[in-house]
Amino acid sequence: MPDPADVLAPLTPQALAVLRHPEPSAWAVALELTLSQPVDIGSRIVAAHRAVPMMGARLTERGWESGDPPPVEVGHGPVLLRPELLRPFWLHADPPLRVAMADDRMRVAFVGHHAAFDGLGLLALATAVIADRLPNQSAEPHARGGGRGVPMWSRVAELTRPAHRVAPSAGGAGEVLRARRLTIGGAAVASRAAAACVAAVAAHNRARQTRWQRVGLSVAVGGPPGIGNVASYRRVDVRAGDDVAAAVTRALAEGKEPIEFGRGPMIPSWAAPLARRLSDSMLV
Repeated sequence: MPDPADVLAPLTPQALAVLRHPEPSAWAVALELTLSQPVDIGSRIVAAHRAVPMMGARLTERGWESGDPPPVEVGHGPVLLRPELLRPFWLHADPPLRVAMADDRMRVAFVGHHAAFDGLGLLALATAVIADRLPNQSAEPHARGGGRGVPMWSRVAELTRPAHRVAPSAGGAGEVLRARRLTIGGAAVASRAAAACVAAVAAHNRARQTRWQRVGLSVAVGGPPGIGNVASYRRVDVRAGDDVAAAVTRALAEGKEPIEFGRGPMIPSWAAPLARRLSDSMLV
């Protein structure tokens, strides 16, 4: 029998929903940092893992269970384009954090699965590792914000008309990465960023002659700052030509979470092929 001490966090309904989410493998957040001087990331990851064991955890039917710290991949070329960073996550076998470093040790990338680290959580963890200030386990947020559930009937139409997907890049292994540096300020940043993502994928899919008419967005809503995932989620369904920013703004104001994070954990495993049709086009 597994040792209960190995369970870092119990399996909440939200964690179970992520574990059984129709497309959990691509729910990731990526950061690439340029350093002012070389650092020994490997030793810092090992030390940080002792303070934040979630870095090496595995998500099972029992909850988040302890595991080895993630390895640090070192190699040539753009650090964020490493195949080992971009392959799908399988949280029952993989740690929810991946780390890669350029061979000059001046650039480092962190890729974390959203089930364990939301955007602010990954940034806090990366900052602590780079600054060599070990995070305190007690500083990890435990409370999770949530919204009202979306009625099941409102998702029925998606079973027959599922959201379109992002077209794979030519020559890749099914993973898609498009990178562009920009600065966003002012109000409604999430709504404007979502609109920009939808427009960028529209051009990407059009160039590959792939449909992009029905777009399903999962939007993460941040919670208290800290290392972990305290985000709640909103589902936004739009069509090509719709005002994406306005739709996201309305969804954020309504505070309704998609069915996957409410009754989703009660969906039996045999219904997975059907539930997969409820999956999103992208996570914003």
